[in-house]
Amino acid sequence: MMDLKIEEIVKLAESSENINNKLLKSRVRNIKTDSRKIEKGDVFIALKGDTFDGHDFAKQTIETGAIAAIVHKKIEAEIPQIIVKDTTIFLGELAKYYRSKFKVKTIAVTGSCGKTTTKDMIYRVLKTKYKVVANTGSLNNHIGVPMTVFNLKKDTQILLTEVGMNHLGEIDYLCKIVKPEIGVITNIEPVHLEGLKTMDNIAKAKFELIENLPSLGLAFLNWDNEYIRGRSKYFKIRKIKYGFSKGVDFTFDDYSSINANYTFTYKGLKIKCPLLGFHNVYNMLITCAIAEYFLMKPEEIKKAIEQFKPTGRRLKIVKSKDGYTVIDDCYNANPTAVKNAIQVLKDLKIKGKKYFVFGDMGELGVYSKYYHKLIGEYILDSDIAEVFLKGDNIKHTYSFIKKKIPAKIYDDFDSLTNELKNKLQKGDCVLVKASRFMKFENISSKLY
Repeated sequence: MMDLKIEEIVKLAESSENINNKLLKSRVRNIKTDSRKIEKGDVFIALKGDTFDGHDFAKQTIETGAIAAIVHKKIEAEIPQIIVKDTTIFLGELAKYYRSKFKVKTIAVTGSCGKTTTKDMIYRVLKTKYKVVANTGSLNNHIGVPMTVFNLKKDTQILLTEVGMNHLGEIDYLCKIVKPEIGVITNIEPVHLEGLKTMDNIAKAKFELIENLPSLGLAFLNWDNEYIRGRSKYFKIRKIKYGFSKGVDFTFDDYSSINANYTFTYKGLKIKCPLLGFHNVYNMLITCAIAEYFLMKPEEIKKAIEQFKPTGRRLKIVKSKDGYTVIDDCYNANPTAVKNAIQVLKDLKIKGKKYFVFGDMGELGVYSKYYHKLIGEYILDSDIAEVFLKGDNIKHTYSFIKKKIPAKIYDDFDSLTNELKNKLQKGDCVLVKASRFMKFENISSKLY
């Protein structure tokens, strides 16, 4: 049950219909945008997208238990409805109002790569000591962040939000809703270049988080990232610089690796990183730094980190019934993430051959050819035996590597998967990586 009554929503709206005094005093169980998930006592907000219109289901939600519907088109039916100018904008306004009712420490996490894993790991550690509300998965946009805010309860101590963007102004908008006191920027990399055009614009967009911190706020910044170092000089804000560069405020005493598995030393304790690859050591760094800020003991941090499991298809390691290993990393892709994944494959010591299934990286705009060719360089610098390709821009990778390593472009999932499975033997390892829109789970899910 939310700490929210219908009358509070009505006061923020343009008008209402069929809402009596008894209903005005009713408490809202939850705000829902999916008509299929309505439960008794919910309020349905009818969002409109390119291919759907929630208004078509508003009457149905009342019949299945909703006590009111928030709409921007009057529903021609005798149902309790709260009328606003735009339901998507009102979702943010309502979340901003709801956030103002709570005195919670708010952490906002952003970055080009790894922000969901970072947020999930921080959540895994903090929740062992505090009441924490956090985004589910990567619901980090103008819909997901407000829906996260609606999960706040009277006993919540920390609000942990991942804030994403693909254009200038988006993080600023989200921060106006959640009011962060602590900001984390994991890295700034060539992601969303199609819309933002330059690395400087990407840095500017990410630092909208820092612009929204209060005067006594605190920024945790990955000081090993050149764009973060460069942009931070424009902000006079308290900051914790983490990383392995000279002059950082927070680092590990030591770290080592065996077969892409890293162990680091924190406060005299050896902690095993539950994720493969050096790039994930940075997730450990910021998690330990945040946990220490919240006065958690090293032993508590170690126990929680070592129990962490990533969500989705993020470097998911699966042993097939035929004895080969699949690295299912097809949740998403950008040049830095692909480079990191190839490095993990390179670091793995196996008895058999290494294969790479690679698809298009999206939102690179005019830089697409350059970055797809760059992945070709990373491939040739590894010990990958053969490459299986699918996509439109993948031709630039193929043209760079085709004379030096076996590689082929496929038109469909089935032919690629069947040919790959015919080659995979016990002891081999295959990495599957592509941007989300490529839907490479159609390949990886058939390998194990």
